[in-house]
Amino acid sequence: MGLGLLLMVLQPEMVSSLDLSDAQLEELESLETESRQRLTEFSLLSEMSFEEMQKQAERAKQERPKVHAAVPKRINGILVPYQQERLKTICDLIGIRRVGVYGSLLDGMLSEKLKVTDAQKRDLQDAAKRVREETGNETIKIEAEIYKKIAEGLPKEKQELFREKLGKPVHKMPANLSTLLYQMEHPQF
Repeated sequence: MGLGLLLMVLQPEMVSSLDLSDAQLEELESLETESRQRLTEFSLLSEMSFEEMQKQAERAKQERPKVHAAVPKRINGILVPYQQERLKTICDLIGIRRVGVYGSLLDGMLSEKLKVTDAQKRDLQDAAKRVREETGNETIKIEAEIYKKIAEGLPKEKQELFREKLGKPVHKMPANLSTLLYQMEHPQF
């Protein structure tokens, strides 16, 4: 998470949430400047020969992960324990939002914290599959009803074209209804 974590910590909401002192903020801003400079070193390729660029690219490939890996450790060195814990909690919540509660229960932070067993994970997967099947069937019924009502509202000459387009396999269907209606009006597309 490296530099991204640092940039997140420097956001005004996070500065306030973590209750950072002016001295801590100054250190974090200095860390950002230093990290950006180290990463920028690898981007200055315009005046290099091809061989030099290759060497620089190889060096960057090896050094960039080190720069990014060093940032969280340095952040923790600047923060006091309660700030470190608060930041960890915020990062955990962001992780849950990114992969969703279900994903986090199966393979993420929630699984680890709640000590979800393999049997429980299988049960969750089975339950999720049943819900997807049930909601999928309901979605198909609702879509059919919507399309029926739309067709009824179209002029007679367009109703047949609309039903014809709907009869195509799903993988050939337009991404959304407005695209379908546009294609009906402009058959060349």
